[in-house]
Amino acid sequence: MMIKTQNMLLIIVTADDTLRDYCLKQVEQADIDCRAVSTLGELFTELGTNYCSGVLIDIASSIKAKANEKTKAHEVLPLFPVLRLKWNKEKLGLNCLLQNNVTNTNTSIPNFIDHHCRPFKPRRIRTQKRFPLHFSVLISRDEKFQRLDVERSTTLDISLGGCSLLTTQHWEEETCIWMKFIEMADQTPIQGTICRWTQWGEPMEIPSIGVCFDSLSESQQQQLSKPSSINQTASKIC
Repeated sequence: MMIKTQNMLLIIVTADDTLRDYCLKQVEQADIDCRAVSTLGELFTELGTNYCSGVLIDIASSIKAKANEKTKAHEVLPLFPVLRLKWNKEKLGLNCLLQNNVTNTNTSIPNFIDHHCRPFKPRRIRTQKRFPLHFSVLISRDEKFQRLDVERSTTLDISLGGCSLLTTQHWEEETCIWMKFIEMADQTPIQGTICRWTQWGEPMEIPSIGVCFDSLSESQQQQLSKPSSINQTASKIC
């Protein structure tokens, strides 16, 4: 079910028809697009094909999700503004809690839209499978790698579309980054855009950045499509 309005898109996840209809009416009043799905699996499909500004998720539906869906949700949902919904069927009332809100302060759907979704730059999730391969990488804020803050890093996972990199530095999302993969024969710097930053000190999280590749040479694409072909003898780090 979809409401056609403006360019922003919110996705509601619930198997409860009453809650779905209630949320759709709330979002319609904000004059933005909204799609309703009943499972996390359907949510991931939507997030992989559409640029999304936020997710409203029924807590009951997330609890009933499959184990592999819960694991993927833990990786994907932090990339978006998320509002957790708890529906009281008897009172026909709704409790709304922001994802990772440790104070459990109740909010509302209009407040969530105005203060979290509207300022958020819409994004979609990667559709290419990432592999848990650990390459040695130099990361820099400039193409020539002349800054003093060039960092030795390691990939946590990688695909043809991007990678996750271990880092303790401060980064900003939507900014440019340059990478040199030490094990690659082609040492041409790879340009990327930071799509996620998890800072050091986040409870039970690995300090890292998620990067989308903006430029890959043909040889780099070939090597990443067949990781076993990458020269395992690391280049000397100067």
